[in-house]
Order: sequence, then structure tokens, then C-alpha cells
Amino acid sequence: MYSAKSKDAVIEAPFTQLHAVKNHTGEIEKYEQPINFEVPEGYVQNVQDPKVVEKDGARFALLSAQTEKGQGRLLAYHADDLNQWQLIAPVHTNLSHFGDFWHASDYFTMNGYDILTFTAENTEHAFKAGYLMGHLHFHNFKMNHGDFKLWDDGFGFVFPQTFEDAEGSRVLIGLLKT
Repeated sequence: MYSAKSKDAVIEAPFTQLHAVKNHTGEIEKYEQPINFEVPEGYVQNVQDPKVVEKDGARFALLSAQTEKGQGRLLAYHADDLNQWQLIAPVHTNLSHFGDFWHASDYFTMNGYDILTFTAENTEHAFKAGYLMGHLHFHNFKMNHGDFKLWDDGFGFVFPQTFEDAEGSRVLIGLLKT
């Protein structure tokens, strides 16, 4: 799943969510029909950067969002069918006002901890890319966590994503913003 932006997009909702699936021959099949995500009351109608996560056989998506008060948040959704996602809840953290948008979320587990990563926009350094480490409860999307930790000590590293390589190592990649 990914966010797409049309040149004709309206300011209030500039992004749509689309998806593509690799078929049995290894080819990518793109689906033109946008996926609609319900945005709860109190949130701006601009969600983007979906991260699909499987946990205990269930499929979830985390999407970047912003409250009407200008606070960055993540919204959690569940789906049995990739075309129909149901809102579960905002992800609850201990961060009250930490940037006005949380971009490019990622989630993985390591050494018994849940790791939630994102880039917070409009902080004292414009962008902060880092992570929360703790335990994310998927039944209510509350996360018990420690402090937000930066991936590096600078502020030009943004939008990190991770994947597991063939040897089982977690690899982190991101952009260097100038």
C-alpha cells in the first residue's frame, strides 16, 4: 500500500491510498481503485504513508495523520480484505505535542520490544526521525514506551524504513535531507 498524489488533488485531502500486489509469477499488479480510510472526528482529512503490519495472523495499517489542533498522530486500522479497512483507534503514546505530522511510520519487534518509528515534522529542528521502544497493545493501540530516541544526532536524516534481510538482520534506510 502507498500514498499517491494527483496534480488535481484538493488541499484538504491531497493524498489517496492505493495498493499493489505481487502475483504468483512475481509481477506487480497495481489496483487503480483508491482505498478509503475513515478519518475520525477531530482529525484533518489528510492521511498518508500507510504501513501494513501483520500481528498474530491479523492485518493492520498505521497511517500518518494530524489532529485539528495541529498535532502529529498515527491512526490504526484493521482489514480482512485489502480493499476495506476499519478504523480501530489513534495510536496512544505519551507524546502530547511532538511535531504537527508524523511521517513514514514503521513497526517491528526486536528482542521482545515493539519498535515504532516515524519522522516528526515541525519540531525545533524541522524534522526528527526516531523511534519509541516499548510494548504496543494491538487490542487498543496503546503503547507503553520510553523516551523518543533519535536515529542519529543530526536532523537531516528523515523518513526511515526498515526491512529484514536474508540473514535475519534488521536494515534501516532513510533519506538525507539538505
